[in-house]
Amino acid sequence: MLYTKEAVEKIGYKEGYYIPEKVLKNKTIRTELKWGYIALVNVMLRNNNQDEPCVDENDPLTIEVLKALANKKVDQAKIDGYVQELEDMNLVEIRDHKIYIEQL
Repeated sequence: MLYTKEAVEKIGYKEGYYIPEKVLKNKTIRTELKWGYIALVNVMLRNNNQDEPCVDENDPLTIEVLKALANKKVDQAKIDGYVQELEDMNLVEIRDHKIYIEQL
């Protein structure tokens, strides 16, 4: 089930970062992918004024949020790799250069 606009509004976004507990406790997802997913969720929450709750594939904010969360160097190629792995795991869906995030 994809995040809906209503689900995004219900989660809300204040200061700091939203970290879905189900992601942190999921032992089948490696740590770097967890941070990638969390970064995408937080970028989506920051941009929740869109018509659709999603992240633009080339949004530079994704890189900045992931750098802050993971405390390491991240570039677009690394983000692309995370997104591809997340899509392979059915945690995100890519359509029309937008990343739709699955709810966990």
